Amino acid sequence: MLFHCVENGFAFTRRESLLVLIPYWVYIAVYLVMVFLIGEERGGWPDFYSVSTFCPVWVSVALMLLAGFAVSALLRRVHNRLAADSRKRIARAWSEDLEPTELLIEAFGLGRYIGSQCSDGELTVPLDIFAMMEARYGVPVEKLTKAYTKGALDAVKERERK
Repeated sequence: MLFHCVENGFAFTRRESLLVLIPYWVYIAVYLVMVFLIGEERGGWPDFYSVSTFCPVWVSVALMLLAGFAVSALLRRVHNRLAADSRKRIARAWSEDLEPTELLIEAFGLGRYIGSQCSDGELTVPLDIFAMMEARYGVPVEKLTKAYTKGALDAVKERERK
């Protein structure tokens, strides 16, 4: 949930939404081994999820796998929708007639602000936003990043002097 709240500009791929299921699959496998292969009487686990109570084990496993896929797909769709909305909201705030110099000044100012707030030794560069600016205004990401980094370094040095 924290990822959904903080990293809302990043979109998940289908592959990534399947990769996050690996721990879930491992837990299912361990549960099946501990409950059905080893059994409670030989030191395994009791069937505390009642996997075999209402239907055959293979049906319960299939339902658990399906539920995992469904939750992963739903979270991916919700998150990707929020990410797209976030990118659109950022782009709507930009004027249509910004000059390259103005964009570089904005990148520098953003760098100064982030540099004054960031922890020592870490600087996050908003490459996704700079790529959107490059696509819309034609100012290369490299130039925006240099201006941003210069502003951030100036703010860090100023903070250290104080």
